[in-house]
Amino acid sequence: MALLKFNHPVIPLRDLVVFPGGVTTLFVGRARSIKALTEAMSVDKKIVLLTQSNPSEDDPKLKTLNKIGTLASILQLIKLPDGNVKVLVEGIQRIKVLGEVESSDYLKIQCEVINEEPLNTKDEANLSNFIKAKFTDYIKLTKKVAPEVLATIDALDEVSRVIDSIASHLPIQIEKAQEILDTQDVQLRADLLIGLLESQIDAIDVDRKIQIGRAHV
Repeated sequence: MALLKFNHPVIPLRDLVVFPGGVTTLFVGRARSIKALTEAMSVDKKIVLLTQSNPSEDDPKLKTLNKIGTLASILQLIKLPDGNVKVLVEGIQRIKVLGEVESSDYLKIQCEVINEEPLNTKDEANLSNFIKAKFTDYIKLTKKVAPEVLATIDALDEVSRVIDSIASHLPIQIEKAQEILDTQDVQLRADLLIGLLESQIDAIDVDRKIQIGRAHV
C-alpha cells in the first residue's frame, strides 16, 4: 500500500501528547501557532500536533520537535478576548514527519500517515479484551476516570484505538506518552500500556498496604 503524504500546518505542544481518537482542548497563544490554525481553518481544518522535546522553548524549530505526531481535525475554534485561541481538536491518525515546507509565518511540514500492520482477528480480540480488563481494574482502584469513558472504550473494537484511548486518559509522564505514540508495532504498544497499567495498580496496592499497616500500629 502506497503511503499517503500531505502538507499540513503544525502546532507544537509543550506538555501534552495527543493520540489518535482523543478529543482535547488546547489554549493557543503563540503567534506562529495561531497563524497555523488560521491556515488550517481556511483549507481543510486539519492540523499536525507535535510534542516539543524541550517544553520551555518558546519558538521551537522542527528539529526540536518529536518526529511522530498526530494529524488532528479542528472541531471548534474560539478567539478569546486576551488574544489567545481556544481550540477543540480530535486526533485522527499517527503521522511521521518527512521534512519542513517553506513558510515564514508558521511551521508547515510534509508528513506521511503511518499504516499499522493489523493483528489477526482472534489475537486482536483477545488482546483488546485483556487491556480493557486491566483498565477496568485501574478505574475501580483509582476512581479517577469517569464511567462513561470506560463505556466508550469498551465499545471500541480495534485494539490500536483501545490502546490510544486508554493512554490519553492515564496520568503518565510526557516521555512515556510519547513512547506509546512512537511505537508503531501494535503488540509492542500494547505491552507498553499493559506495563504502565500494572505498575500503577501495583503502586496503589502497595500504598494501601502501607496505610493499613499504619492504621494498626
